[in-house]
Amino acid sequence: MRAPILAAVVAGLVASANAAWARPSFLDAAELMSEWQYDDAARALQAATPRQQRTPEHRYLTAELAFVRGDYQRSLTILGDLPSD
Repeated sequence: MRAPILAAVVAGLVASANAAWARPSFLDAAELMSEWQYDDAARALQAATPRQQRTPEHRYLTAELAFVRGDYQRSLTILGDLPSD
């Protein structure tokens, strides 16, 4: 009876560890954007967790994507409150 419970706990811990070490989506998006694959980059940015979406890197790439798609005002809005350091 304990073996199935232990197996479920171990599987949950492994899944959590894999999620914690997953490559940030903004790195994938940056690579895709450098290859002019903007639709794939947009999907990579959208796949980010809410926590990742708040990072300056993610927001910068989102603004860059908006810019290359011609949405200049949205790009400025996204960049407007980023720290300049």
